[in-house]
Amino acid sequence: MKDMHYDMGVLVWALMFLRLYLKHKYPDPV
Repeated sequence: MKDMHYDMGVLVWALMFLRLYLKHKYPDPV
């Protein structure tokens, strides 16, 4: 259970980082 929770945390962090990266790369998404 602990490992699963850790993986979810990493996944959420990766998604947030990806969103910030895309926001900087494409400031005006359609």
